[in-house]
This record gives sequence, C-alpha cells and structure tokens, in this order.
Amino acid sequence: MKIHASLLLCLAFTAASCSVPSEAAWSGLHFNAYGGMLDVSTEGTVDNVKATSGGANVQGDVDLGAASDSVLLFGGRAGVAPFELVFSDLSFNTGNPSVFAAGGTFAGNVLTSNLRSTTTVDMAIRKMLLGIDVFATGVFRLGLLLGVDEVSFDELSVTADQSALLGAISPGDKQVVLSGESVFVPMVGARADIDLPSGFRVGAELTGVAASTSDVDVSYFDFDGSLNYAITDNIEALLGYRYITINVDGSFDGTRLDTELDITGPYIAVGIVF
Repeated sequence: MKIHASLLLCLAFTAASCSVPSEAAWSGLHFNAYGGMLDVSTEGTVDNVKATSGGANVQGDVDLGAASDSVLLFGGRAGVAPFELVFSDLSFNTGNPSVFAAGGTFAGNVLTSNLRSTTTVDMAIRKMLLGIDVFATGVFRLGLLLGVDEVSFDELSVTADQSALLGAISPGDKQVVLSGESVFVPMVGARADIDLPSGFRVGAELTGVAASTSDVDVSYFDFDGSLNYAITDNIEALLGYRYITINVDGSFDGTRLDTELDITGPYIAVGIVF
C-alpha cells in the first residue's frame, strides 16, 4: 500500500485550513482517555487447519459457535488539532462450543464422525493510529485515520469434549493450533464526531484493509461507535459498540489455516477529557 507524501501534505494543509478553534474534545491541544468493560462475543470458523508444531497433529475444519467474555477495554486520543494519536487495547479469552468436522485429523487420529469440542480463542487487538482532521468546526469533525493494528493470537486451540474412536480420543485432549503469533495490519479509515446539546457527543470510526504478505493474506475491518455524556467539564460516560471482523488465510510457524472471526459487543466506560 503506497500513500504519497504530497497527498499527506495536501491533507494536512486542508485540515489546518478547515479547523476552527473551539471547546470541542478535538480542538486545540487536547487529550482524552477512557477505560471500561466490554461484553465481547466471538464466533466464526477455522478451516483448512494443518498444525504439526509443539506436539500438535491436527488437520481439518472447525465451526465455532458463539461465546462471550467480559473484559477490560481502554484507549485514548491526544494531539494538537488537526493531528492526533489514537490508541486502544482489547484482550479477551473465549471458550467457544465447536464442531471438528468428520474426515479431519485430531491428535493424529482420523475422525470418522464430527467431534464435539471447545475452541479457545485467546487474542489481543491493539490499535495505533494517526488521525488528521480534514474538516472540523466546534460541533462537527471528520478525520482521516492511518496506522497499524497488532492482532495477537496468544492461543488458538481445540479441546475434545467427548470420547471418540474407541477411546483413542478422550475428553480434555487438546491440540494447540496457534500460540504466541502476531500479525501487524496496516489500517486506513475515517472518524466522525458530533457535539450534541445537553452534554452529549456521538463519535464513530471505521478502519480496515485487505493486505498480503509472502505468508499470510489478511482482511480486517473494525468499527467503534459511542455515545458520550459529559458528567463534568473533564469527566464523561461512554456507551458504545465494537464490531471487528478478521479473516486470516496463510501460514505461521508450523501451522496453516484459514480463519474467519467476528468479534462484537457493547461496552460502557468512563473517560477524562482535557
């Protein structure tokens, strides 16, 4: 992905000319941060798995049912208009009811029927972006976002929930598909904020990309929207929703897979604004 320097300079000058000093959360020298709880839900598929590292011997397709986890979510924005740095961190661990399809290999054994299982999805998603306001007033702003998301698979594993193949597979038998692997995904997107009467503010951002390396193809989209309410001049409450969809198709160290995950959920948080 190429972004010419001349284009960025043009956007910067345009942003500066369209920014209007005000008391808005995005004006002048500003800083805001938030922390709260996200009720995250994961669901998806892990297909064409072939893992042979770390003692695993697994190959086949896994269908993941929905599972949820209540986790900490935090982030912040800081800068001097029309520029700002954006950061957020989300870590979660869900145990998804799943079905390992017949014909696949689990712990070196070829399955003659579907295997009921639990798939552990232990992940972290960290967002690091540069925001450039291309239009801003005291009540509305529209900005461009450029940066990178780090998607970490701390553990992706499948554990048998039943006996199979005359005891060759027992409940609790576990196969680790991925462990300690990260993908850095370049991101581009947009953000909009609107100040409303009575201390309310609405904000939303959408970022995404489809990118390829020699080993992995990644498509990734991330939506984050919130309704903010100013409790005081410097403290606000947030009610929001996060929706992330990830498709990773490729090879990691000793593992080949094509996984598609939806990561969604509402959140509530408290923030500070300066």
